[in-house]
Amino acid sequence: MIGTAQPVYIEHKEDTMSWQKRGAGKYLYLYRGRNANGHPLYSYIGTGVAATVGELLEVENRVKRIERRDRERNQREQVKELFNLGRQMSAAIAIEVQSEMASRGFHQHARGEWRRARGGRIATNPLVTKNGGHNGFSVQVEGRMIDACQVPIGDAEHPSTARADAIQLTRRALDGWIALLAGNDQQAAAGLRRDLQIARRRFLAEGNSNVERLLVDRILVCRLQVDYCDLAIAATADATPKQVKFFNRRLNAADWRLVVAVKNLVTVRGLLSRGGGGEKL
Repeated sequence: MIGTAQPVYIEHKEDTMSWQKRGAGKYLYLYRGRNANGHPLYSYIGTGVAATVGELLEVENRVKRIERRDRERNQREQVKELFNLGRQMSAAIAIEVQSEMASRGFHQHARGEWRRARGGRIATNPLVTKNGGHNGFSVQVEGRMIDACQVPIGDAEHPSTARADAIQLTRRALDGWIALLAGNDQQAAAGLRRDLQIARRRFLAEGNSNVERLLVDRILVCRLQVDYCDLAIAATADATPKQVKFFNRRLNAADWRLVVAVKNLVTVRGLLSRGGGGEKL
């Protein structure tokens, strides 16, 4: 109720209501305070019953703002975690693609164009240097570092460590984005999985090797990232500027990742078609 509380200064640049006493009078007056360049400024609201009602409404609105901030922060943390998982997945897939392409006789020139080794000889692992060391390429997957020079090459019967990790990370990423998009709606989640299966079959109609399956699943993960960020931006009508900026940046990143994922699939398929891509990788 009404008391003799001291003025409450602004936190997080929000307006704050406070009851203040003026002079030697016995009445309390309600003021709205705000922070202007580090200096508190107050505007008079009123006194009596009307001011009390106004204070209650302001408290209710403040609770809603705090709840919204907490909800937005939790949403951002979930998205950040899934984006980080996507980076780990892409890195594991990159290791697998490089080792499999090397087993096919290709090498990546200066981390750019893939080229066929001269004389048709099988290229060595491009991640391993002549003296037995490696070029420093490693990635943290599932809390441990995978050293590129330890990745086995061309073992079709026994999937490499990178392939197994990539499959596991891909499944986790797909499940995470589906859960985020569908929420508690089981029917929506089932519908998303059906749509992903249809899209996967269409992509794999042109090639169904192990590496192509990994690259197709990477495309699907990137597609879910774009879809979620699109929906999040559409729902930011009453969001904070921080939330709007966050999802705009994430959408740009997701769009770029999707383009790169598609480009990688096209590149690998082009190499396989030139080097006998009908075999299982």
